[in-house]
Amino acid sequence: MTVGDLVFDASLGQRGIIVESKVWETHVAAFGGREVEYEYTILYEDGDFDTAYENELEVVNESR
Repeated sequence: MTVGDLVFDASLGQRGIIVESKVWETHVAAFGGREVEYEYTILYEDGDFDTAYENELEVVNESR
């Protein structure tokens, strides 16, 4: 998922466009590795901005 993609947010039941993305890297002590989590700022069809995580989103149409 990248900025400009049209996505469906299952947690809100709305579509929106990704306007910003952030990567959060956390340490997983139990396994000694790293976990990466993606957070996106979405402009939703109702005009509101909110953040969502990758597991809540489905790409409807990719930007070019």
